[in-house]
Amino acid sequence: PSEVIEQWKEEQAIQLVRQWLSQAENKTWLLIFDNYDDLSLPGIRSSSTGYDVRNVFPYSTQGSILITTRSSRITFAKSVRLNKFNDLNQSLAVLARRSDVDAKKLAERFDGFLLALATAGDYISQTADSFGEYLQMYEQSWDELAENSDGLIEYDNRTLYTTWNLSLKQVAAQDAQAVELFRLMGYLGNADLWYELSQSGAESAPDWLCDITKSKARFNKAMATLHSYSLIEAMPGHYSLHTCVHDWILGYLISKFDMALFGLAMHCIAQNVAWKSMPEYWVINSRLNHHALRIEHCQQREVVDWNDIDMDDIYRIGYLDSMMGRLKEAEAMYIRALEGYEKAGVAEHTSTLDTVNNLAVLYFDQGKMAEAEEMYMRALDGYEKAWGPDHTSTLATVNNLGLLYADQSRLVEAENAYQRALKGYEINLGLYDERAREVLAAFLGLGIASHRTLGRRPEQNFATNIDEAEVGFISEQHVEAIYNK
Repeated sequence: PSEVIEQWKEEQAIQLVRQWLSQAENKTWLLIFDNYDDLSLPGIRSSSTGYDVRNVFPYSTQGSILITTRSSRITFAKSVRLNKFNDLNQSLAVLARRSDVDAKKLAERFDGFLLALATAGDYISQTADSFGEYLQMYEQSWDELAENSDGLIEYDNRTLYTTWNLSLKQVAAQDAQAVELFRLMGYLGNADLWYELSQSGAESAPDWLCDITKSKARFNKAMATLHSYSLIEAMPGHYSLHTCVHDWILGYLISKFDMALFGLAMHCIAQNVAWKSMPEYWVINSRLNHHALRIEHCQQREVVDWNDIDMDDIYRIGYLDSMMGRLKEAEAMYIRALEGYEKAGVAEHTSTLDTVNNLAVLYFDQGKMAEAEEMYMRALDGYEKAWGPDHTSTLATVNNLGLLYADQSRLVEAENAYQRALKGYEINLGLYDERAREVLAAFLGLGIASHRTLGRRPEQNFATNIDEAEVGFISEQHVEAIYNK
């Protein structure tokens, strides 16, 4: 058959070349194996077509061999890793086949990724499009851009898109669950990925995520497979994706919005959100911040059915947004969560009341005093029914109302709220509890304000049921001592 003859001819040609390179007089040759990505080595088999490149090495070692590959698992040669361009001018040099005001924007967007820069430069050199028009297509029409981009001659007719497709197919042949995890990363941030981020969301998750997070060793194995084809980067304590790879996942790999995967990403983020009462809450939530920004990016591009998202997850994301100062985004999340709780018929549930209370705090921070008061009163009514008038959640809302009244110079109402909160904290927690001290500090400020506006002595606002009550007031110095205790 002709196929056998052709294979025999190819093998004969390889043997002749190997013999010639091994001759003693031939000492200054350089043999290049470009794009060796289809590996078949001990313990590694990318696909049915994979091969061991060492089988075609010359018999002697008198020359030099250069292998270019996306795989990080070749250990029989010295490895020199090619990183992204850190100098913007280097990126511009790849792009600048003609001048354009948007070339810098495009170079910055690709963050020094050489293949992305080369693909863009080649495309633009063959069309009438500007760099700005290419950037717009890149951000809005990945699939069309990928289908209509010719391969690069210097990259064996590959493009940015076909290279990653090939790599992912090879990953799938080794670990199909790693591909699913990679797709999930499209809805997460790209700069900081770690085991617990996925593991915390595995409860009630698809089987593949439960399996891949059943142990850190299994998770690391999946990530190592992705890393071996340069799809992710591994750093001490976390993993990351290059911006272009991240863009490719949502723009091309997941060509249609995957509601289930989006919801799973939200669940993973939400289950890691730390409350202010938890140790190192700020460190944890700061790591989650760019993941929440990715959620915001996705919902701006797609129509999200919030009925398919767990309301507690929405609430937690709102809490994270609020802590990070994204008040508008937090308000939208809280309102969605509140609507979901009300639809579910749990209007008086503590989750609903916490959402109402946090929404009130958010309105207060935005200066929306009428809306804040309405939400505080609703939360207060609910807490009183659910927990009673002296529960700490009830008292916290009473104290918040005092702050709101004081901010509006409604000093009598503020004093009444502080008196009630302070009395409740004294009974439940003791005068020296942190929350009681906070009320006392607010009381001190209110007393000074009352002195200025109502003509009352500051200390007249601080009558309590502790030992000093027999003299009818607590001095400013005593309040200060308690607060600093």
